[in-house]
Amino acid sequence: MENMFNDILQTKVDKDKENLEAEKALKKKFGIDENKTVGIKIEKENILSAIFKIISTIVSKLAFLIILTLAFIGLVSILHPDARKIMVEIFKTTLTEFGFFIN
Repeated sequence: MENMFNDILQTKVDKDKENLEAEKALKKKFGIDENKTVGIKIEKENILSAIFKIISTIVSKLAFLIILTLAFIGLVSILHPDARKIMVEIFKTTLTEFGFFIN
């Protein structure tokens, strides 16, 4: 049983040595100083920041759809004659209510 653990540990030690040699070879290949550490930086995300990103994405897509819908309504009201007359009347009424336009 003890021999089995020794074999497993020796295998891990050999694999670590191979990884170290491969790392040295890569450092030499790309001209990195031996004393410098090279690795991958992992950023852990907070659950609140992840929720904030999801909510902001949803709000921005919803705002885009609302703007697109309003632009379509404006285009139809400009192009269609009946809708254009109605929109002009609504605009006149709105200006009258604000006191900018007098009939």
